[in-house]
Amino acid sequence: MNMTSRALRRTATAVATLGLVAGGTVATAGTAEAREGDRFCRRGDVCLFWGRDLSGARSTFQMNQPFHLRYRFSDGRGAGQRVHRNVSSAFNRSPRSAVRIYRGTRYRGASQYIGPGRAANLGWWVRDNNGSHRFLRFR
Repeated sequence: MNMTSRALRRTATAVATLGLVAGGTVATAGTAEAREGDRFCRRGDVCLFWGRDLSGARSTFQMNQPFHLRYRFSDGRGAGQRVHRNVSSAFNRSPRSAVRIYRGTRYRGASQYIGPGRAANLGWWVRDNNGSHRFLRFR
């Protein structure tokens, strides 16, 4: 295991712990749609990060998003920037669904698969060139 993998794994664990703690302090989160694009990385979410190795500002989603255009990052380096064309890494906190991050809007173009519970730096074909994401449900 190289240094980047270890750092990514430690960061993913820290983000998961932070999400569990933060999730416990929020009394009412509202509807699923109201949570889209927020800063908390909860179980079941895909968390998109502005920086590599799950660093910098983040934006989280629990539903498919055909357009990243209307969302912005919150908290940290890159805060306020659009999610569209600015994602460098992602953490899939869904225990049962993989997620695919697409280069184009409406789930088109090159994409990167991230398995359930996995974190990844995005490959050159999608990094800082993302347009949408979709959860892939397993039976």
